[in-house]
Amino acid sequence: MGIQSLRQTGVFLASDYLIQGQLLQLDKEHGTLFAVGTAKGLLFWPKRSLIAGFIHIYKFVDDSKSLELLRKTQVGVPLFLCRFQGRLLTGIGSVLRLYDLGKKRLYIFADDRVPRWLTASYHVDSDTMAGADKFGNVYFMRLPQDVSDEIEEDPTGRKLSGSRESLMELQTR
Repeated sequence: MGIQSLRQTGVFLASDYLIQGQLLQLDKEHGTLFAVGTAKGLLFWPKRSLIAGFIHIYKFVDDSKSLELLRKTQVGVPLFLCRFQGRLLTGIGSVLRLYDLGKKRLYIFADDRVPRWLTASYHVDSDTMAGADKFGNVYFMRLPQDVSDEIEEDPTGRKLSGSRESLMELQTR
């Protein structure tokens, strides 16, 4: 279903600027859902401005021939939508938010508004890295064992780059 056919069905108005759509599986009750980020009254010139941004959640009805609005939540401009661990991951301006499906609208499950500037890093061993940010958080990151084994077999990384899954394949899992 293309953008033009969505407009023809009356789902979106001509003043709505469609930014992105994403298929989701947020809960078992509703099955596969369609999330759409829109902006109302979005202008890029002479100065970027908008009236409001929204995330619409639709479910497919009539054997996936039409859409029914489940939730509509007002946010800033949703520049990015992605399924992440059974929730909706969004990029709204400079904020990354994780939304879950509420009874009447999407609710914020997690968000982080504070940029974490890396101030220190240390190479612990061939598989482990330590880091710290300006807020005093210290963390360790380690490569999974299977990735580490593949790197040892082929230090050039050619084997890994050729067998890497695309983002679309990872999203469908």
